Amino acid sequence: MQTQGEKNQSFTVRSPEEMQQDKLGQYLGKMYAKSLADNNTASSYNGKEDSILATMSALSQLNQYQLISTNKMAEAVTAA
Repeated sequence: MQTQGEKNQSFTVRSPEEMQQDKLGQYLGKMYAKSLADNNTASSYNGKEDSILATMSALSQLNQYQLISTNKMAEAVTAA
C-alpha cells in the first residue's frame, strides 16, 4: 500500500510547450481577473471592452490548444 507521500510523488513529465501554455494561461487569467476588478461598475467599462474581449479570446485559443495537446497525448498513449 502506498503512503500519502508516495502518492504525491507520482507525476507526468510535461513538455516545455505545455508548461509555457500553462504560464500563459495563468497570466491571461490574472489579467482578465484584474480587468474585471478594475471595472467594478458598469460605467467604468467604457473604453475597456476591447481589452477584455481580447483577453477572453486569448483564453479561448489557449484552451483550444490545450485540448488539442491533450487529445494528441491520449492518442499517443492508446497507440503505445
